[in-house]
Amino acid sequence: MSSVSNDMKGRGSQMLAGSVRVLLYVRLLVFVSAVFDLVHYTSWAYEVLARRLVSVLVVLLLRYWGGGVPAAAKELKGIASDFSHIARTALLCYHASWSEAFKEGMISACLMFRYTNYGPFGHIFDLLVVAPVAAPRRLFKLFASRANYFEPPLSDSEWYHVVGIEAPRCLVLLVAGFGLAIYCENLVHRYFGHRVFSTSRAWNLVLAAIPCYIAMPPLFFASTHRRHHKYCEEEGDPHPVNQKGFLYGAMFWLADRENFKIREEYIPDWLEERPELLVFELWQAQIAMGVSYVCVGVLSIFLAPVWFPENFWESPFMVAFLTGKTLGTAMVAAFTAFGHTCPFWPACLPLRWPFGSKGDDPPKAQASQEGLGPCMSTHRSWYWWMAGSESDHDQHHACPIYAVYGPWYHDWSYCTYAAMEKCGLVWSVKTPWAKGWKPHSS
Repeated sequence: MSSVSNDMKGRGSQMLAGSVRVLLYVRLLVFVSAVFDLVHYTSWAYEVLARRLVSVLVVLLLRYWGGGVPAAAKELKGIASDFSHIARTALLCYHASWSEAFKEGMISACLMFRYTNYGPFGHIFDLLVVAPVAAPRRLFKLFASRANYFEPPLSDSEWYHVVGIEAPRCLVLLVAGFGLAIYCENLVHRYFGHRVFSTSRAWNLVLAAIPCYIAMPPLFFASTHRRHHKYCEEEGDPHPVNQKGFLYGAMFWLADRENFKIREEYIPDWLEERPELLVFELWQAQIAMGVSYVCVGVLSIFLAPVWFPENFWESPFMVAFLTGKTLGTAMVAAFTAFGHTCPFWPACLPLRWPFGSKGDDPPKAQASQEGLGPCMSTHRSWYWWMAGSESDHDQHHACPIYAVYGPWYHDWSYCTYAAMEKCGLVWSVKTPWAKGWKPHSS
């Protein structure tokens, strides 16, 4: 009788735990649904819905063009599977541990969240096509109408005085926003992608927040980037420039449904040791706002600005910082393609995604004739002044375990790792000279 009672209690506890998990999954689903919005360019109430429908239609037409009915049907089936993923996970969660339930639920929610990027007119279009043009224009208009921000409005001489004080500070903040965007890519690439140093669990959370600034949460990037190294320019590579074109390699790979899911098999180390990093995947936008606020606030203390509007986000300093962020994010996206450009440059310009290749791929054929491997990573000497040894992309693919490749004084991001190591925040920073290997100079 006692064993039966214990079994019933155990089953009751299991069902209660499962029910709680289902409620949590539903809450995640509601949260994700609430952020399914895009930038509005008109006052039409159905603009976002129309953009989403057009994106789906365009992708289906291109899939059909490249692979016929089977390719289009596969795309529709994949969309249906992705949208039912969180519900299927909730139904099967009763026998999972809390840690497994958390992991599966967050990954499912993140998968749906990434559908904000889907297709040619999703969030990626806003971020990498519209924003790099709109952000500088917004900053210019803000200064042009700066006199109207004061009560009473400024005279011409007062306007010149205010702009003369604010403009140099805004330039500093713009450069800082741009530089931080480049640094975010370096950090998430080298640390989360390749674990080129070790750190504590607490400092790991700080480092995880930084790349959210440019919408590069750590686990999504690590999963995608490790897959890229495994299948570089082959079937399975998330952004194969030589197969699908420059624009796909720079931006539209982020709009492709096949790259939305965090592939657990590529990041078992992070999921086992630091599962809390999944939180950064879902709340990346809020974390990015916090990073921006802290950076501008700290810089403003040193720059001593004297005029702030009630809405801090509308201040010229924040607008300048976010303009730098936008331009830096676009540069990071472009280098994803620049770092893997085929030898015959014009062949990389068209957007061939998602047609698929019919016959021999010209870049691959030329690479074969020149005796090159499938992964045609390149060295871009002009990029080192912005991103340090990220420009040594050929050496990185040859041996991806190091925190630096060119001379240390050319790589300011590596200097921050070295400084953190001196402070005891990180340790075991991997450098090539520790093994006697000499990288070429940028």
